[in-house]
Amino acid sequence: AWYVGNGEISWGRAILMSLLAIAWIWVAGVIVAECIGRTNWSPLSGMTLIAVTLLIFAIKGSSDMLTTIRVSLFVGAAVCLAISQASDIMLDLKSGYLVGGIPRRQQIAQFIGTWLGPIIVVWLMIVLHQTKPGGMGSEALPAPQAEALASTIDSIVSGDVPAYRYTAGGGLGLMLALSGLGGVGVLVGLGFYMPFAIVLTYTIGNVLRVISDRWLGKPFGYEYGVPVAAGFIVGEALVNVGHAIVQVFASGAAG
Repeated sequence: AWYVGNGEISWGRAILMSLLAIAWIWVAGVIVAECIGRTNWSPLSGMTLIAVTLLIFAIKGSSDMLTTIRVSLFVGAAVCLAISQASDIMLDLKSGYLVGGIPRRQQIAQFIGTWLGPIIVVWLMIVLHQTKPGGMGSEALPAPQAEALASTIDSIVSGDVPAYRYTAGGGLGLMLALSGLGGVGVLVGLGFYMPFAIVLTYTIGNVLRVISDRWLGKPFGYEYGVPVAAGFIVGEALVNVGHAIVQVFASGAAG
């Protein structure tokens, strides 16, 4: 509204962006919900990347490029949040179904978390950015999705959009989906642009799970392996956040 009021974006382009965003939320929401339901993997970053690209092309030429990118990122962020709700709700309902949860109570908890989550997460992201060497995008806090988005925007700005590459990737993803190996396309894509350290450790975990299922049986993995692995994830996250908070208070006391 601010950009429209200042005459930087016309009402026609703004309405076009709104309609495009709503349509993409519906399409991408269905895709993400199905992916998370089938494979527990959510292609949220890819759906957001496509949304921002479409939005940039929708208003490109109606204003200067900087304004075009800013508006597209703002609307794209809203689209990303809307799509993520489809992913979160599907994952919660799926998990609740497996443990006998009540959908109504899950929806109430989801509504509360929708408002409470951003307040906590945004603060934690600021803390981590200020305390980790190099901040967001560094080796300490890699941001592969943001780097992929920045690379796409640079290609659009320079007029060197590799459309044939996106088409080839989409075609290969479609072939993998039709092959019956659900989620393989998402896994291959994530493995390609995520940092090597993350991909390597994830691979080690997969190998350990295969060995465990083969020699100790699948019940052992579900009863012991999954809880221990969940403890690894939660424990490391809590330690990193706690360390960042301690550094913030320590720097404040020193200052």
